[in-house]
Amino acid sequence: MPPRKYQLSRGTCWDFGTIGVLEHLYRIQGISTGMFDNSSFTQFSEQAFGASIILLCQANIQKCLLPADRVAFNSTEGGEAILLNTFSKELKSSILPISICPYIPSPQPGNETFCPGMNAAISTNPISFTLDSFTTLYDISHIKSSLIASGHSMPFTTAVHTVSYYGRCDDDYFRNNTMCSLSPCIPCPDYFNFKCCVKITAPMYNMNGEFRKHHTLELEAGHVMVLVGFNDEYQTEDGMKGGFIMRNSWRDGVYSLDEFGERKARGSHSIAYFMQKISPSNERAICPNSNNPRNWYTCGSGFILMT
Repeated sequence: MPPRKYQLSRGTCWDFGTIGVLEHLYRIQGISTGMFDNSSFTQFSEQAFGASIILLCQANIQKCLLPADRVAFNSTEGGEAILLNTFSKELKSSILPISICPYIPSPQPGNETFCPGMNAAISTNPISFTLDSFTTLYDISHIKSSLIASGHSMPFTTAVHTVSYYGRCDDDYFRNNTMCSLSPCIPCPDYFNFKCCVKITAPMYNMNGEFRKHHTLELEAGHVMVLVGFNDEYQTEDGMKGGFIMRNSWRDGVYSLDEFGERKARGSHSIAYFMQKISPSNERAICPNSNNPRNWYTCGSGFILMT
């Protein structure tokens, strides 16, 4: 895979998930035809692709999967990778190099579809694609089989959840705890041996680069990433075994504070680590993470594991 890029504060994961696969396919073709060596790649413009989709949606609102109110305000938030299939003929020559339209990270009015010179670049664009088929897969075995058979990455859409935890607030120590003082006491779940609790909500991801399951998941949003592989033998921090390996468009690190003052953090690993080709100690030595000495920042092209 080419190095990953970041969507930052915009809801353009679907854009990055689609362009990421096209970059990979273009690189595979470039290597097979001798145009690229093994270290070469081309980066395409998510900015131009998002702007093209908005224009097509405004002209074909019945075919578009973006919410109508967002289309009206030129917002690229909330799309799906299947939009490439919906408008494949219209988009045939609309995949432009990133130098034509660099990505604008801030979702200010006008920024999301800002791409001066896009139409002129499309009219002389030497790059084009054809889409022979588009298949949606739902179960794990078919996804794995298709990944192996095709030999290339694919967009992966998933729900994103938050994980709920409960802390006790019925004694002096916990009552004076910051979380208990900032949040009202609520009845504890039936399986607790005490009565007064505070509900703590945390992301479903961690600094180990893992998206994990939990028995108290609550739906938060949706997310698109690029599926690049899987490892059935990898063991997660929570003791689960196996998972899909993704190229994500989220930046690593501690990125905000929640309402309880808790740090929300996310991380990733190299694909070599998830494939168990290098050890945890080797990965830590290459990419130490000052926020958590047990973990590390991404080395360039970081990946996450979805269990």
